[in-house]
Amino acid sequence: MARRRAKNLFLAPAVVERAERFCEMAGTNLSQLVEDFLGTLPREGAVMRLRSPLVARLHRARHDGMIDGSDAFAAYVSRHRRRLEDRGNAY
Repeated sequence: MARRRAKNLFLAPAVVERAERFCEMAGTNLSQLVEDFLGTLPREGAVMRLRSPLVARLHRARHDGMIDGSDAFAAYVSRHRRRLEDRGNAY
């Protein structure tokens, strides 16, 4: 195992308190929590996909055939607008 290196981090007090509570419940310490998190970062040279979890799920659904194309959203908007118009709440 590589030798560990000390590093000063400047963190918001509320974040540290929350992390310490989590560590207490999980039976770990703050250093290990940070190390575990940093270990999940993409390796050098890896393709980074900077998408939110929701966008990533939608993207997967589109490629898995669960969403049938860009017209699906247009159809949704059209149905939504008709419902609003039926209620007298047109755009």
